[in-house]
Amino acid sequence: MLIVWLKTSILGINPEKHMAFADAVKHVKARQKLLDNLLMLTYLKVFCLLGGVSMALILQLWLIHCIILKKQEQPSDEESMDVTSKSRKSPRVKKAKQMPFAKKGKTKCQSQELKSVTAAPPPLFSSSSPLPTLDATPDAGDEKPPFASSPPRKSAPRLEPIQWPKRKKPEPSKSIHGWEWM
Repeated sequence: MLIVWLKTSILGINPEKHMAFADAVKHVKARQKLLDNLLMLTYLKVFCLLGGVSMALILQLWLIHCIILKKQEQPSDEESMDVTSKSRKSPRVKKAKQMPFAKKGKTKCQSQELKSVTAAPPPLFSSSSPLPTLDATPDAGDEKPPFASSPPRKSAPRLEPIQWPKRKKPEPSKSIHGWEWM
Protein backbone atom coordinates (compact mmCIF):
# COMPACT_ATOMS: atom_id res chain seq x y z
CA MET A 1 0.00 0.00 0.00
CA LEU A 2 2.76 2.35 0.86
CA ILE A 3 4.42 1.69 -2.46
CA VAL A 4 1.20 2.38 -4.32
CA TRP A 5 0.74 5.65 -2.39
CA LEU A 6 4.31 6.71 -3.19
CA LYS A 7 3.87 5.95 -6.87
CA THR A 8 0.64 7.83 -7.06
CA SER A 9 1.96 10.85 -5.20
CA ILE A 10 5.09 11.09 -7.33
CA LEU A 11 3.37 10.49 -10.63
CA GLY A 12 0.32 12.52 -9.71
CA ILE A 13 -2.15 9.69 -10.14
CA ASN A 14 -5.26 9.63 -8.06
CA PRO A 15 -4.86 6.77 -5.59
CA GLU A 16 -8.49 5.79 -5.88
CA LYS A 17 -8.23 5.47 -9.64
CA HIS A 18 -4.99 3.59 -9.25
CA MET A 19 -6.64 1.21 -6.81
CA ALA A 20 -9.46 0.67 -9.24
CA PHE A 21 -6.93 0.07 -12.00
CA ALA A 22 -4.97 -2.31 -9.78
CA ASP A 23 -8.15 -4.13 -8.89
CA ALA A 24 -9.03 -4.34 -12.56
CA VAL A 25 -5.57 -5.68 -13.35
CA LYS A 26 -5.92 -8.16 -10.53
CA HIS A 27 -9.30 -9.21 -11.85
CA VAL A 28 -7.88 -9.58 -15.37
CA LYS A 29 -4.94 -11.58 -14.09
CA ALA A 30 -7.22 -13.69 -11.95
CA ARG A 31 -9.56 -14.15 -14.87
CA GLN A 32 -6.61 -15.07 -17.13
CA LYS A 33 -5.39 -17.57 -14.54
CA LEU A 34 -8.87 -19.00 -14.31
CA LEU A 35 -9.09 -19.29 -18.10
CA ASP A 36 -5.65 -20.88 -18.25
CA ASN A 37 -6.69 -23.37 -15.60
CA LEU A 38 -9.94 -24.10 -17.44
CA LEU A 39 -8.01 -24.52 -20.68
CA MET A 40 -5.59 -26.90 -19.01
CA LEU A 41 -8.51 -28.81 -17.53
CA THR A 42 -10.14 -28.98 -20.97
CA TYR A 43 -6.93 -30.29 -22.52
CA LEU A 44 -6.62 -32.79 -19.70
CA LYS A 45 -10.22 -33.93 -20.17
CA VAL A 46 -9.78 -34.31 -23.94
CA PHE A 47 -6.53 -36.19 -23.47
CA CYS A 48 -8.09 -38.53 -20.91
CA LEU A 49 -11.16 -39.05 -23.09
CA LEU A 50 -9.10 -39.88 -26.18
CA GLY A 51 -6.79 -42.11 -24.16
CA GLY A 52 -9.76 -43.98 -22.70
CA VAL A 53 -11.37 -44.44 -26.12
CA SER A 54 -8.12 -45.66 -27.65
CA MET A 55 -7.56 -48.06 -24.75
CA ALA A 56 -11.10 -49.40 -25.16
CA LEU A 57 -10.53 -49.94 -28.89
CA ILE A 58 -7.20 -51.67 -28.27
CA LEU A 59 -8.82 -53.90 -25.66
CA GLN A 60 -11.67 -54.82 -28.04
CA LEU A 61 -9.26 -55.61 -30.87
CA TRP A 62 -7.14 -57.75 -28.56
CA LEU A 63 -10.22 -59.68 -27.38
CA ILE A 64 -11.36 -60.25 -30.98
CA HIS A 65 -7.86 -61.42 -31.89
CA CYS A 66 -7.79 -63.86 -28.96
CA ILE A 67 -11.24 -65.23 -29.85
CA ILE A 68 -10.23 -65.74 -33.50
CA LEU A 69 -7.01 -67.49 -32.47
CA LYS A 70 -8.89 -69.82 -30.13
CA LYS A 71 -11.37 -70.70 -32.87
CA GLN A 72 -8.54 -71.42 -35.29
CA GLU A 73 -6.66 -73.56 -32.78
CA GLN A 74 -9.62 -75.77 -31.86
CA PRO A 75 -10.23 -77.33 -35.34
CA SER A 76 -6.52 -77.97 -35.80
CA ASP A 77 -6.41 -79.84 -32.48
CA GLU A 78 -9.38 -81.98 -33.57
CA GLU A 79 -7.75 -82.63 -36.95
CA SER A 80 -4.49 -83.68 -35.33
CA MET A 81 -6.42 -86.05 -33.04
CA ASP A 82 -8.20 -87.51 -36.08
CA VAL A 83 -4.93 -87.99 -37.90
CA THR A 84 -3.31 -89.71 -34.95
CA SER A 85 -6.31 -91.95 -34.31
CA LYS A 86 -6.66 -93.20 -37.89
CA SER A 87 -4.38 -92.95 -40.85
CA ARG A 88 -5.74 -92.56 -44.36
CA LYS A 89 -2.60 -93.62 -46.18
CA SER A 90 -1.68 -97.21 -46.68
CA PRO A 91 1.46 -98.60 -45.03
CA ARG A 92 3.07 -99.01 -48.46
CA VAL A 93 2.79 -95.27 -49.11
CA LYS A 94 4.22 -94.51 -45.67
CA LYS A 95 7.12 -96.83 -46.33
CA ALA A 96 7.76 -95.18 -49.70
CA LYS A 97 7.79 -91.77 -48.03
CA GLN A 98 10.33 -92.96 -45.49
CA MET A 99 12.64 -94.16 -48.25
CA PRO A 100 13.37 -91.06 -50.34
CA PHE A 101 14.91 -92.90 -53.29
CA ALA A 102 12.40 -95.74 -53.48
CA LYS A 103 10.99 -96.59 -56.90
CA LYS A 104 7.35 -95.87 -57.26
CA GLY A 105 5.12 -98.86 -57.91
CA LYS A 106 3.38 -99.25 -61.22
CA THR A 107 -0.35 -99.16 -61.62
CA LYS A 108 -2.36 -102.23 -62.62
CA CYS A 109 -2.73 -101.06 -66.21
CA GLN A 110 1.00 -100.48 -66.61
CA SER A 111 1.90 -103.85 -65.12
CA GLN A 112 -0.63 -105.67 -67.35
CA GLU A 113 0.77 -103.95 -70.43
CA LEU A 114 4.28 -104.98 -69.44
CA LYS A 115 3.17 -108.57 -68.91
CA SER A 116 1.41 -108.71 -72.27
CA VAL A 117 4.43 -107.26 -74.06
CA THR A 118 7.03 -109.41 -72.31
CA ALA A 119 4.96 -112.60 -72.09
CA ALA A 120 5.32 -113.95 -75.62
CA PRO A 121 7.36 -112.05 -78.16
CA PRO A 122 6.53 -113.06 -81.72
CA PRO A 123 9.24 -115.31 -83.14
CA LEU A 124 10.81 -113.63 -86.12
CA PHE A 125 13.20 -116.43 -86.90
CA SER A 126 12.81 -119.94 -85.68
CA SER A 127 15.93 -121.93 -84.96
CA SER A 128 14.83 -124.92 -87.07
CA SER A 129 14.11 -123.00 -90.25
CA PRO A 130 16.84 -121.47 -92.39
CA LEU A 131 17.14 -117.74 -92.84
CA PRO A 132 14.41 -116.37 -95.08
CA THR A 133 15.54 -115.30 -98.52
CA LEU A 134 13.74 -113.23 -101.06
CA ASP A 135 12.82 -115.14 -104.18
CA ALA A 136 13.37 -113.38 -107.47
CA THR A 137 10.05 -112.93 -109.20
CA PRO A 138 9.44 -111.92 -112.78
CA ASP A 139 7.78 -108.67 -111.57
CA ALA A 140 10.93 -107.00 -110.31
CA GLY A 141 9.37 -103.53 -110.66
CA ASP A 142 6.73 -104.21 -107.96
CA GLU A 143 9.03 -104.70 -105.07
CA LYS A 144 7.41 -104.44 -101.68
CA PRO A 145 9.21 -104.17 -98.43
CA PRO A 146 9.38 -107.37 -96.37
CA PHE A 147 7.04 -105.92 -93.76
CA ALA A 148 3.87 -104.38 -95.03
CA SER A 149 3.04 -100.94 -93.72
CA SER A 150 -0.14 -100.52 -91.78
CA PRO A 151 -3.19 -99.57 -93.82
CA PRO A 152 -4.14 -95.91 -93.71
CA ARG A 153 -6.50 -94.98 -90.95
CA LYS A 154 -10.09 -94.48 -91.83
CA SER A 155 -11.15 -90.97 -91.17
CA ALA A 156 -14.39 -90.26 -89.42
CA PRO A 157 -17.26 -89.15 -91.63
CA ARG A 158 -17.25 -85.41 -92.11
CA LEU A 159 -20.04 -83.60 -90.41
CA GLU A 160 -21.70 -80.88 -92.42
CA PRO A 161 -22.97 -77.82 -90.60
CA ILE A 162 -26.71 -77.61 -90.14
CA GLN A 163 -28.41 -75.25 -92.54
CA TRP A 164 -30.53 -72.72 -90.75
CA PRO A 165 -33.98 -72.17 -92.23
CA LYS A 166 -34.06 -69.17 -94.52
CA ARG A 167 -36.29 -66.25 -93.70
CA LYS A 168 -39.29 -65.68 -95.83
CA LYS A 169 -39.28 -62.47 -97.77
CA PRO A 170 -42.18 -60.26 -96.75
CA GLU A 171 -44.99 -59.87 -99.21
CA PRO A 172 -45.38 -56.33 -100.47
CA SER A 173 -49.14 -56.43 -99.88
CA LYS A 174 -48.72 -56.97 -96.11
CA SER A 175 -46.96 -54.85 -93.56
CA ILE A 176 -44.43 -56.02 -91.00
CA HIS A 177 -47.18 -56.71 -88.49
CA GLY A 178 -49.13 -58.91 -90.90
CA TRP A 179 -51.93 -56.46 -91.62
CA GLU A 180 -52.97 -55.88 -95.15
CA TRP A 181 -52.54 -52.50 -96.67
CA MET A 182 -55.74 -50.55 -96.95
